[in-house]
Parts: sequence; structure tokens; C-alpha cells
Amino acid sequence: MMVHGVRSTLAALRGAIVCAALFFACASLLAEDAVESTLRLNTGEVVKGTVISKTARGILIKTAYAEFEVPYHLIDNEDVKFVPAKKKLTDLSESEEMNLSNDMQPADIFAQQQNLEVEAEYLPLFDDSGSSNRVPDLIKTLETWQDDYKKFISGYIPEGWLIKLSGGYLLRQSTTSEKTVNLAFSAEKEWLVHSLNFNGYYNYTLYTDENGNSSPTTDKYGIGYNYRWKFLGTDSDWYLSSSLSYKVDAIKLINDQIDQVLGVGYAYSIESWGLKTSIDTGPTFRYLDIENEDRRYIPSWSVNESIYWDITDLLRFEHTLSLTMSLNDSSDTSVYLMVGLVFAPESIVSLALRYTGDYDSLTALKYEERFIISLEIPFDGRKK
Repeated sequence: MMVHGVRSTLAALRGAIVCAALFFACASLLAEDAVESTLRLNTGEVVKGTVISKTARGILIKTAYAEFEVPYHLIDNEDVKFVPAKKKLTDLSESEEMNLSNDMQPADIFAQQQNLEVEAEYLPLFDDSGSSNRVPDLIKTLETWQDDYKKFISGYIPEGWLIKLSGGYLLRQSTTSEKTVNLAFSAEKEWLVHSLNFNGYYNYTLYTDENGNSSPTTDKYGIGYNYRWKFLGTDSDWYLSSSLSYKVDAIKLINDQIDQVLGVGYAYSIESWGLKTSIDTGPTFRYLDIENEDRRYIPSWSVNESIYWDITDLLRFEHTLSLTMSLNDSSDTSVYLMVGLVFAPESIVSLALRYTGDYDSLTALKYEERFIISLEIPFDGRKK
């Protein structure tokens, strides 16, 4: 009985030793596979875990609590480690395969062949060379050139001013043809409680019929300014505004049109959304000289509203609306509407798509719609 008890104890001890050996062997294998990588985000956070793969969008990482993808634009610095892929039968040289075959049983070789697809490890899309692999070298070079250009050009722009030049050309040709030129500029500056904006434009369209006869269908230009004053201080959203504009439109037979607008308004913005909006209202005085008609002085009342929304860094939504009604005759009204999208608004060259609708009951041609595609070049002298 005593011998039997000793044998049982030795058997249990041997079993415990074998289990412990298997446990530490598995732990070492797991430790070998689980190579920890570190991602430092531009938010200040640090993510540690095992990198599974790199995609075109980000890094797929497995942490102690979850598995998720971190976009490249959130990563400030990275220390990524990959476990070298185990060699498969198809990766071995002829001599290595012969040596391995001598040490393996037929059943092992069959199992290895059956599990090739399961055990296959794919290389990451980008080389593991640190954070520099997040974007192609060409894009980084272009970004460097863009930053250098902005620094260079800002030295020639009056401090605090943002100047934009835009232009577009459209040629439509079939049995008839149409050539359109659109030019515009704006310059604006903001102080603590004051802001000032100057703007101007020129639009021209030449239409040619089937017989070769040409005539302009659009021929207009204008200039103007807008001034705002936060009369309650820098922390207030209320403002007083003064606007003056002058325009000529040969197609509508407007020789001269001058509009002076005084208003009180409210501006509201949501910085986290990139949204800015304003609305103001007040009296308007219009001087109108139309060909073959008497000159007219028209007291009116106007309402103006605008929305600027930076949806992303690469897309901006713009909208303005102006409604003016004569105080002498409510049927004498004018409405101007603009809706547009600007692509890459903060780049050195932007693409703008805008729709404009213009209605004026006082002119022979009462309604006009235009769809304008133009390139915009900003010259930014503001301090960042």
C-alpha cells in the first residue's frame, strides 16, 4: 500500500511538471507573437497593443480591451513592430525543404500543407519605417511646397488681410457657340470689433448663332464694400453694418445702380462645426439709371443673410440671400440668391462651384440664373 501511494505521488508530480512545462512553453510562444506597438495620437493619448495590419486608411491594432483601426491623420508618432512571418513549405529553399522533410512525418507534412492558407501572414501595405509612411512622399513634398509658398506670399500681403482672386472661362460649342468669362476679387480684414470687406466682379458672355452673328448675353460688372461694427464689444454677436455697391449691366440696360444699405444684425458661429451665419436688416437707398427711362431714387427696406460652413478641411458650403422691397411700392422688389461649394478652400488654389439667381422687378430682363465654375487663389496675410 505504501509503495502504491509513492507511485501515485510520483505520477501526480510528473503530471504537474509536464503541465507546467506546457504552460510556460505556450506562454513563451504567446509572448513571442504578441509584440507590443505604441501609437502616440495628436490628442495626447497613447495607444499600446499588437498591430494586426496597416491599411490605406489607418493602423488596425488589438489592445487589451478592444480591436480597432486608428486613422493615420490622428497619429502623431508611431513605434510599430511586426512579428516576422513563419516560413511555410512554399517559402523554403530546396535544401531546407529536403532537411525538413527528413525530420517530419508524412502526417505532419500533410497537416502543414492543409493549413497553409490558415497560417498565411500578409505583409503590411506600407514598410514599417515610422510615422513617415502614413502618406506618400509625393504628397508630403507637395504639402511642404504649399507651406513654403504660403510663408513666402504672406510677406507681400498687408498684415491681417485675406485677398482672393477668382476666374473662370467656359466655351460651349455646337452649331452655335457661347464663350463666358467670370472674374472676381475680394479683400477682407477683421479687427477686435470692426471688419471690412471690399469686392468686385466682371461677367461677360458672347453668343454666336448658326449664321455667325455674335452678340453678348451677359455684360456686367460691379464693386462694393461692407463694414461691420460690434457696437456692444468683442464678446457680443450683435453688429451694425453699412454697405455700398455700384453696378452696371448692359443687358438689363442699367447704366448706373447704387445701393446704400444700413442695418443691424446678429452673427452666430459654432466653432466645433466650422459654421458661421449672420442676418441683418435695415433701410436701403437705391439710385437707378435705366436706359430710356427717368432716373429714379427708391427708398427701400432690405433683409440679408449668409451662411459659411466648413464641412471638412476640403469642402466649404456658402450661401447668401438678399431681399429688398421698395417702401413706395411693395411690388418693386429684388431678390439675390447664391449657393456654392468650394473645394480645398485653404489650399493655394481652390475650385468653386456656385449657383446664382437674380430677380429685379424694375428691369426689363427680370430674372437671371447662372452656374459659375471658377478657380480661386487666396493670398493670406493673417497671423495663424
